[in-house]
Amino acid sequence: WVGSAGICDAILNKLEPVLPSAALITSVSETTRKQVKFAESKGVKLVRVPVHELLEKRNYIYAEEMISHINNGFDALLISSATYDRNELDLSIEAGKALGLSRLELSSLTQEIMSELMEKVLEQVKLSGVFLSGGDTAIGFIKRIDSEGSTILGEACNGIPIMQIQKGRFPGLKVITKAGGFGNEDAIVYSLRKLKEQE
Repeated sequence: WVGSAGICDAILNKLEPVLPSAALITSVSETTRKQVKFAESKGVKLVRVPVHELLEKRNYIYAEEMISHINNGFDALLISSATYDRNELDLSIEAGKALGLSRLELSSLTQEIMSELMEKVLEQVKLSGVFLSGGDTAIGFIKRIDSEGSTILGEACNGIPIMQIQKGRFPGLKVITKAGGFGNEDAIVYSLRKLKEQE
């Protein structure tokens, strides 16, 4: 079979189906925002979580939306609404102040909320792997799933490691971590693809 990479992907996916990849992103850097919007333009589904609305009461509809996209065969990003729109960060800060939360406490609670949503997703669907953007996001998620660490498998691209979770509730899960302000415009799209590669 010879032809475009798109046709090749379609044929191979029929012969040996590959599970979708997902991402958990809370970084509010401009670099990450551009990467998210680039991914959206390439057909990756976005689920925007308005963290400011979940500080007092959790709502798992966002996890359900992720699960729906994944079950339909799409890669999907679970992102804080502030990742997509910087103005949403101000809403979270104001909501946090109303609850007496410092910026540090608000950041910690944001990681907890987002990690819990991704945990709900992983309990319901199988994935090729999870992309994590932002150091606090990665640490919060890995703690949430009770992992004892990870083994580095290599680099998705320069400075962006691909790892395998050790122990915990999802042992063997492949993850890619990326600092918020790092990487080219296609870093998320490329990483989601790398997670699908077979050993």
